[in-house]
Amino acid sequence: QARVEEKQKNALVALLRQYSRLVLLGDPGSGKSTAIRHLTWSHAKANLAPSEIPDVPLLPGRPLPLRIELRLLMQDRKHRPDYSFLSYATEVLLGREGVKINPIMFEKLLAQKRMLVLFDGLDEVATLEERQRLVQEIEHFATLYPNNYLLVTSRPVGYEQAGCSKQLFTHGRVQPFDDDQIHQFLERWYTYVLRLEPLPYHEQQELETLFTTLKENTRLHRLAENPLLLTVITALYRSQRLP
Repeated sequence: QARVEEKQKNALVALLRQYSRLVLLGDPGSGKSTAIRHLTWSHAKANLAPSEIPDVPLLPGRPLPLRIELRLLMQDRKHRPDYSFLSYATEVLLGREGVKINPIMFEKLLAQKRMLVLFDGLDEVATLEERQRLVQEIEHFATLYPNNYLLVTSRPVGYEQAGCSKQLFTHGRVQPFDDDQIHQFLERWYTYVLRLEPLPYHEQQELETLFTTLKENTRLHRLAENPLLLTVITALYRSQRLP
């Protein structure tokens, strides 16, 4: 359920503070995986060098993040069906980077309620049977290690056929960009992608013309509410005018 305060920049962190087990549903390109990666990066960085990210919202206790792409997990399980979430994390995710850690470390941190576990892309798992089995594993994991932060992402299409228990997990939905967020995105795209800071007058005018076009054209505005499609529109606009 949308609330006004959830439109703030730390809305997802605020939601997780309130509901430690959360399913985040969103359409393709709405930013689910980007949000997951940002949560993972910010909490990993906070554990390494807390002073370097003073303005990034964090969960209480700065839990250690563990991000698992469910599609890749199921691919690796074709060769090793016995992989659990923790053995997969230590043997594959860390092992491929040459990092050797005993799975007991994760178990101890989970027992101490000091982890943020992120299960990304439930909808990307190929078959309904596999998704249903993963949901059962995630729910068992949630009951086995209570009071840690758990976040699952999925597209809404087909989710009800293999969805997490609403008694165990709170469900939220990624909201489309509003006009203020579209404008903020354009400003940041010109600043950080094009590396234009301060923004020259010509580019500022170009940005505002694009924003006005998106506001006034209903069909384009509907596309611009999606972060991925807005990225495509903005990149296209630099080389040619929008059709």
